[in-house]
Amino acid sequence: MMATLWENVQRAVEKIQSAGVSEPFASARTLMSSVLDIASEQVVLHRSRELNSDEAEKFWRLVERRAKGEPVAYILGRCEFFSIQLRVGQGALIPRPETEHVVEAALDLINRFDKPLILDLATGCGCIAIAIAKNSNRARIIASDVSKSALSWAARNVGEHGLSNRIMIVHADMVSCFAQVFDMVVCNPPYISESELRSISREVSGFEPNEALIAGESGLEFIARMLDETRRVIVPQGFLIFEISSGQFESIERLVRSCGWAIIDVRRDLANIQRVVVAKKA
Repeated sequence: MMATLWENVQRAVEKIQSAGVSEPFASARTLMSSVLDIASEQVVLHRSRELNSDEAEKFWRLVERRAKGEPVAYILGRCEFFSIQLRVGQGALIPRPETEHVVEAALDLINRFDKPLILDLATGCGCIAIAIAKNSNRARIIASDVSKSALSWAARNVGEHGLSNRIMIVHADMVSCFAQVFDMVVCNPPYISESELRSISREVSGFEPNEALIAGESGLEFIARMLDETRRVIVPQGFLIFEISSGQFESIERLVRSCGWAIIDVRRDLANIQRVVVAKKA
């Protein structure tokens, strides 16, 4: 007799949990919904359905990958960000909900400019650039990254969302190759210190690109360089909007002042952590 959907989910939860991987039920439910091409919320409604052999085999191949710590977004090859479906895979950081606050801050300021030119620095899979472009028809964006692997995902996402006419993909290290004058620079920078790498989950450290996570001994090296170098390419009274880690704000506040910026806003995430800094060029 074939096992039901729910019996397979329960066994998958046990396997994922015993492997020490986070969110075992959410993972199993999402993988099952992908196999059956139904919404995650409908998995419970179909709990008595029996899986055929092909469905069961496909499901357990995905479960095996999850039990090894591979993120669900990489397994499925997609994730959601700012209510937008994006392609994602190894070589590009998986977008987090916290980064949506960068987009919100940018959209709140974008109307100050007639035809805003924006640089999305360290774009990764292109999530910030695409979310801004989807919500502002006037924005023109350059999405840059030092990682060619990440840019391949960004280019794919930009193309699939029909934004190639407004988002340009550029391979660049920081801003050294830009002569443009930007109204705004947005960024989700690497901000984890080398010592912190040992404390983050293997799902992150073992699969996601370290160069998109780690920023030297203090975790502030990329941000310090960004604050210094982006002043050259931003218009007077232009804005720099970037994400930070928990507990970094006081150190970053000093860095911002020393580099000739003024903090005009700090966005907190849903956990009430100071998460996004909005700085204005003095």
